[in-house]
Amino acid sequence: MSRLSTILIAAVMGATLAVGCTSPTDENVTGQGLTRPTPGGDGTVARMALPGGPLGIAVAPAGFAYITQAYFGQAPGTVARVDLNARTITASIPVGMVPSLVIFNSDRTRAYVSNQWSDNVGIIDVASNTQIDVIPTSGDPFALVLSPDGLTLLVTTNANVLFKIDIATKNTLDRLRFRRRRITSSWTPTASCCTSPRATAAR
Repeated sequence: MSRLSTILIAAVMGATLAVGCTSPTDENVTGQGLTRPTPGGDGTVARMALPGGPLGIAVAPAGFAYITQAYFGQAPGTVARVDLNARTITASIPVGMVPSLVIFNSDRTRAYVSNQWSDNVGIIDVASNTQIDVIPTSGDPFALVLSPDGLTLLVTTNANVLFKIDIATKNTLDRLRFRRRRITSSWTPTASCCTSPRATAAR
């Protein structure tokens, strides 16, 4: 995916993010206008205005979410921590340029964010809401997924490669090259990364 494509995607998504939460109300929370959608609509429970061209979201069972804010590549990116019940931003985490997708590990102690224009994956400590380290990548990272044990990261980049990375050492353990430009990654119980056709490429 080209850098121009990233900005276009962010522009299309806009500054309004639809989030699902319990007990919807029509109250204003910290000055952010909320509306209740018309019944029979698209299934949205509530809407919350969120600046910065939001792109990716990871939701924790505890009732909060991490949402990437790419600012259309015009400023260093951030990850917003959003309380889904109060519908407020409780923390803003500085990360790299054009943060795109974000995921949690299984116990939500770490989050991983693909900082596209910084050519790295940021590691966020959830307790302190701080990016504590980065994993360099070859090319602009986008789609990413963790292995079930949380020790290995799969990440695709615009170098048309799926990388298997050891999180502790940041070493590339394996790689799978693709012919097509836009790729996604997934991990299944029977798939061994980078040697299985279950990691797929798609236009």
